[in-house]
Amino acid sequence: MPPLMRISNPIRLHKMTNVMQIRGVDTYIHWSVFVVIAFILAGVASRPALTILGLSCYLGVFLIHEAGHALVAQRRRCGVISIELYPIFGITKFESHGPRLTIV
Repeated sequence: MPPLMRISNPIRLHKMTNVMQIRGVDTYIHWSVFVVIAFILAGVASRPALTILGLSCYLGVFLIHEAGHALVAQRRRCGVISIELYPIFGITKFESHGPRLTIV
């Protein structure tokens, strides 16, 4: 089993930057997320603790949500290709082995 999380070293900025692996799945961040992070960090001088908390929450919500999709796909024995984070949404790409929705 791959490690839970591994940070990419070195991180090279591209349109989609590979920043880490979560359970062996490459995680990419779109360049525009770095722009949003820069705007959030612009407020660090006036309220540093609140700014860091807001930035952590902003990235954490997307990352935890998409990692949850990847975990469910892996448990259903689907191959997870990647996790991609954009400024207001995320995408987990995986290979499906059947119908998209199963109603029991």
